[in-house]
Amino acid sequence: MLTIFAALFPVFGFVMLGAAAERTAWLGPRADQALSQLVAQIALPVLTFRSMATMAAADLVVPAMIAAMVIAPLVVWLLVFLIERFRGEGTPMANIVAMAACFGNGAFVGLPVCLAVVGPKAAAPATVAMALYTLVVFSWCLFMSLAGREDGNRLRDAARAVALSLARNPLVIGCFCGIAVAVMHVPLPTPLNTLVAGIAGITGPCALLAIGMVLAQRHDAPPRMGLGVALAGKLLILPLATWGVLRCFAPLPLAWQATAIIMAGASTATSTFVVGAQAGAGPMRMGAATVAYSTIGAALSLPLLLLALNVAGVLPSSVTD
Repeated sequence: MLTIFAALFPVFGFVMLGAAAERTAWLGPRADQALSQLVAQIALPVLTFRSMATMAAADLVVPAMIAAMVIAPLVVWLLVFLIERFRGEGTPMANIVAMAACFGNGAFVGLPVCLAVVGPKAAAPATVAMALYTLVVFSWCLFMSLAGREDGNRLRDAARAVALSLARNPLVIGCFCGIAVAVMHVPLPTPLNTLVAGIAGITGPCALLAIGMVLAQRHDAPPRMGLGVALAGKLLILPLATWGVLRCFAPLPLAWQATAIIMAGASTATSTFVVGAQAGAGPMRMGAATVAYSTIGAALSLPLLLLALNVAGVLPSSVTD
């Protein structure tokens, strides 16, 4: 396990460096926003494109992976949503709490941890996981947020807004462009592949620096009960649900199993804050708090999750030897 903790050290080292940069203003004002935009708009879409483009076409359609990345988060969403509605929360707040419990920060936390612990073999399954989370889970949560507003024809308007959001999403564009290249078996020219690989390589470090900078900022406290439900769902229930779904299918390669479960155990995605901001002040505070506290919680839960995967024999042997 010392190897696992050694692999995680650079991940949290980047986070701590980002927090220090924010506290001391080393990088100037709003540097976290610039890094986040760099990752979200350029680096991550390029990484997604490269990972998809260099995958075997058969790896793009893996039933067990698709089921784990779709069924598990939607079940967790439904469970948390019903709990929050039972507690008397409105649809916008209940949706944000449920989204925080099922939509993971694959780019900023999950992917760097997977690459550090599992190695390069994690790139393909992590890309599939992020694509499915975005196409299915994010779309559903965005739809529910828009549909929960009290305006006319909200279901039709919500569906149109979700479709436009996905069509303009750089991650989705990169995903489909990569799939097209893989299906057509078009090799990337060496100069282009070198450029793409260089851009993709900055994704993890920049993402982790940005997360550290966000954690160093002050956030208003949301309702404790909703926050606790979101954190329990994201850091505990979703990894267990993903593991359970995977066991219902023929075993995947260990790298794919480990990546799917680690991605499920990542902290809440920053998109939760963005969707919450569109739903009102309360959901916005909840979104910000779940991103911050789940990232802190993941620093404790991810090593425990990796320990459990190691004991269960899911981590590839090269990691634990």
